[in-house]
Parts: sequence; C-alpha cells; structure tokens
Amino acid sequence: MKRTFSLILLLLFYVNLLCGCGDGYQTVESSGLTLRLPGYFEDKSNEDYAAGQDFLYSYGGMGFLGIRENRSDFPEGYGSMDLKAYGNFVIYGNGLPCELTLRDGFYTFTYKKTAPEGELTYVAIVLENKDAFFTVQAYCLSAFYSDNASLIWKCLTSAKVQ
Repeated sequence: MKRTFSLILLLLFYVNLLCGCGDGYQTVESSGLTLRLPGYFEDKSNEDYAAGQDFLYSYGGMGFLGIRENRSDFPEGYGSMDLKAYGNFVIYGNGLPCELTLRDGFYTFTYKKTAPEGELTYVAIVLENKDAFFTVQAYCLSAFYSDNASLIWKCLTSAKVQ
C-alpha cells in the first residue's frame, strides 16, 4: 500500500513538473499576426538587416520573417485580389523561381537563394484578413533543410491573422 501510494505521488510530481515546464514554444505577435516558434529563437526585428520586415526571429542558420501589406496600399484593383492571386503577385513581383501550391490549406512556395552564409532554402505561406495580406517565410541553410523541414512547416502553419 505504501509502495503504491509513493508511486502515485511520484507520478503526480512528474506530471506536475512536465505541465509546469510548458512546451518550449513562444508565441510571437506582430502587425496582426501570431506565430508559434521554439523558445530559443531570438527577436532580431530591430536589427538593420531586418529593415522592411515586420518581424524577424532567428537562431543559428534558421529564421522566420514576415511582412504585412495593407490592401489600401496597393494600386487600384489590386487590393481586392484573392489570396491565390496575392501569392502569385509575391512570387512574380520578386522574380522568384518557384510556383504557388496549396498544402494543408495554405498557399505556399519554396525557393533557394545564395546568401553570404551559404545557400538558403526559403518556405513561405501567404495569409489574409479583410485589411491586409501577410507573407510569412522561414529560411534555413539548405544543407540542413531536410532535417528541419517538419519543424519549419509546423511553425509556419501555426500562423494566424486577426
């Protein structure tokens, strides 16, 4: 009986310990968008190299960045485009060598780009609300992309707009 009671107390202690530690993720918010990232990603949004981005979180050779584009800032007629058209607008407007696809309910595209630190693989999703479009991208050193692809997709698909 004492042994069973001790075992139950020990199990309750471990469950409490695990629940108290959380899942190791942080929720970041910027310009009406939320995104869940591992807690070790650091906010680099105020760095000079993040100019033009609404947010940038990075760790090692990996990062997440995003931009909000208000519908009212587009030339007449473009602010009313649908999400698929916006995704193609981003791809063609930036001269990216990729195509927009639909995956798990998200319009997404993937491309590679050479940077000072080496070749990077970018994965992006596009989102919208009534006032704006959002592009959320993850980047990773291409040599490590296959090891991080599921984490990247998990974080990207956690994105929500208000």
